[in-house]
Amino acid sequence: TTPGIAAHRAHVAPMHEPGFACIEVADSVTVFVVPHSGAAYPAPVADEGALAVIRDRLDSTRMLTTRVFVARPALRPVAVTAEITSGAGTQEEFLAQLRPILSEYLHPTLGGPLGTGWPFGAALRPSELRRVADRALGETGRVGRVALRLTDIPDSTAEDCTAVAIGPHDLVRLDQLSVI
Repeated sequence: TTPGIAAHRAHVAPMHEPGFACIEVADSVTVFVVPHSGAAYPAPVADEGALAVIRDRLDSTRMLTTRVFVARPALRPVAVTAEITSGAGTQEEFLAQLRPILSEYLHPTLGGPLGTGWPFGAALRPSELRRVADRALGETGRVGRVALRLTDIPDSTAEDCTAVAIGPHDLVRLDQLSVI
């Protein structure tokens, strides 16, 4: 709610310093921010000006010995493959039905089970996306299986049973959608 800029969603990571992501740094706090956006913007990214304004506001209210960092979260691209086991429709029709629903469900500020944005650091669960896809198709088709993979990891394998972990402060976005 920083004056002068649009609303942003924030995630606070105590003892996190961007330069030392694998260790805890007692006097550091990182605030990850992502601007609220509509479904037309599936990968919203805070601009440098907004980050600077937020950084200045937090810097003026921080405890003297605390270092505050403001950063963008990583937006991990996800490939989703949905297997349609029954239904009347073509692959293109199923894609047209599923793409907006899954894109919004994985959206950084609109998605997730509560519709308030994908939870920071939350693992991707094939069963959860299967439920969402199945509900989206309604009477037109049934989803038998959903496989997920992060496309920013070369040669990663698709998971259809196991949760796909993302970083503890990361978010996700729909990158690719396939229907088989």
